Amino acid sequence: MTLSLAGFPARSTAAVRHIGQLSIVPFVGATLAVLSLLMVTAPVPTTEIYVDIPPAAFGPMPRKPPTYLTISDDGQMSVSFAASGTKIPILREATLDSLGSLLAQSIGGTNPRNEEVFLVANPRVRFGVFLAAMNRLHQEGYYHLGLIDERPWP
Repeated sequence: MTLSLAGFPARSTAAVRHIGQLSIVPFVGATLAVLSLLMVTAPVPTTEIYVDIPPAAFGPMPRKPPTYLTISDDGQMSVSFAASGTKIPILREATLDSLGSLLAQSIGGTNPRNEEVFLVANPRVRFGVFLAAMNRLHQEGYYHLGLIDERPWP
């Protein structure tokens, strides 16, 4: 029994032809063994936990009007205060030093620094004034800021 290698003729006329096919039977057996092992050892979730959740209260949530810090073209700042019974807010003049206390009065509540403040300006406001107001808000602890551009729509 001889094999023909790299172009050399076999010495015998009865050369054995080699078949290069793999048997998948061991692969299937190993796969089934691993699958059955995982199925047996995997924890089955049979524990039930009952949670008594109270029913949700329906109805509109009380909504406080947003607080605006407006910067005008000449650099004057004003804080909006919600007037009772009207939709038009009252604006109070503010400086960089009084900005934190006016915002806390306008927002109210136990922790006003967690509420959102909207900063309203237009493109003609000087960048230094805008940046000074932003820095003061961050120093005072107001990190939830929204920016509103007063640019007219085309």
